Amino acid sequence: MTNEEFTSAVWPSIEKLNAESQGHIRVPSSMLVVMPKDSPGLAKSSKGTKMRGQAEKRYAETIMHAYEGGSQYHQ
Repeated sequence: MTNEEFTSAVWPSIEKLNAESQGHIRVPSSMLVVMPKDSPGLAKSSKGTKMRGQAEKRYAETIMHAYEGGSQYHQ
């Protein structure tokens, strides 16, 4: 499946979630970044929750690129 096909496949679900969410939580299509299948997963705490700070550090460049209007596909 190509990145474009994947984006098209998941976008209806994201649109549904966006419709049910507050404005500051919505994900615009320009911020959807498709990561390679073999990307490492997000770190979890001992309680099983995602560790946001570590994720933000790991993906800082990708996040900044998305905010700057870069490609929707991680290189």
